[in-house]
Amino acid sequence: MGKTAGEKASEFVGTVLGVVVMGAIFLGGGWIIGFRPIEWVMDFTSTVTATDAPTPRPAYVGNPIPVDDQPVDPPPPPQPELWSCGWDPTMNENWHDDILCTRGFERDRPLLLTDWDFVTYDDMMAAGADYEGWLNNR
Repeated sequence: MGKTAGEKASEFVGTVLGVVVMGAIFLGGGWIIGFRPIEWVMDFTSTVTATDAPTPRPAYVGNPIPVDDQPVDPPPPPQPELWSCGWDPTMNENWHDDILCTRGFERDRPLLLTDWDFVTYDDMMAAGADYEGWLNNR
């Protein structure tokens, strides 16, 4: 005996859902490995106008050649690395260690203004600048 209309409809819906699920799996896998045809369509349909085009580079890029025959001063020798202190809160409820001083890979977190009960950001930044000066001049 043949299939009823309900069975045929159920089979058709199952087939459509199977095709949709398989397509989603293939497109998702393709998306993961870099297959993105929608981006190709968007690139193809976008037009570049004269204002969107990159500006041409000048013929000569670099330092101008000195006109006079005067020697060019060499750059100053590199300075030894100096300490730099800045705001770096620790979130440990101790406001006195919220300044971090660094010099290359060296780090120093001083306890500043420890005799003060309450310090503000400006107080700590001023104390950090003083400490930075002390580090660089010792």
